[in-house]
Amino acid sequence: MNNSDLETTKEDDEISIPRAALNKYVKVLIPEARLTNETRELLLACCHQFIHSLATKSNDACSNANKKTINPEHVIQGLNMMGLDHYVEETRTANEEAKVELQGRRSLRASYKFKNKNSTELEELMRQQQELFDQAKANLVDETVVRNEFSAAQQSTHSFQSAFLGQEQSAGMSGSSQLLASGVQISGYDSQNSKPIDDDEDDYD
Repeated sequence: MNNSDLETTKEDDEISIPRAALNKYVKVLIPEARLTNETRELLLACCHQFIHSLATKSNDACSNANKKTINPEHVIQGLNMMGLDHYVEETRTANEEAKVELQGRRSLRASYKFKNKNSTELEELMRQQQELFDQAKANLVDETVVRNEFSAAQQSTHSFQSAFLGQEQSAGMSGSSQLLASGVQISGYDSQNSKPIDDDEDDYD
């Protein structure tokens, strides 16, 4: 086998359809049919030629649109160029199904990747999460302590004010009693002779 044969084989492998996929598709379409190996090879060759032709037309549509990447719309334009516009709706449906399948594979891959993460990394994440919980709990406790201390200080201040006002009231009542007693004493006795004053005694002539 020379180099040209190797290059041709390599190109065929790049655009080839898996035989298992072709066999499954044939079995779905015509389950009662039995195909020889030569027939299967001919079907593969036809598929390869169709893919190559469609890729060429799609690339032309991409170039005409001044784009660098072939997208699904370019493929649809390629079908129209080949006179296969009756396959457009089926192509759109297949494209949507492929998107859903791709999204499912990505989700499955992400889930598998998460489950198989390094245990050390997971432990570190859990440790950081626990630190956040502990810090929040400590902040809550500190806030409760400050609130209790403030309430106790308010109660102490209120008690002190009540006691102080009570002392002032007691002192005021005691002073009033003394003044009242003195007034009675002055009005009931002569300040010089220390004897009772007779209200009925006549005035001096």
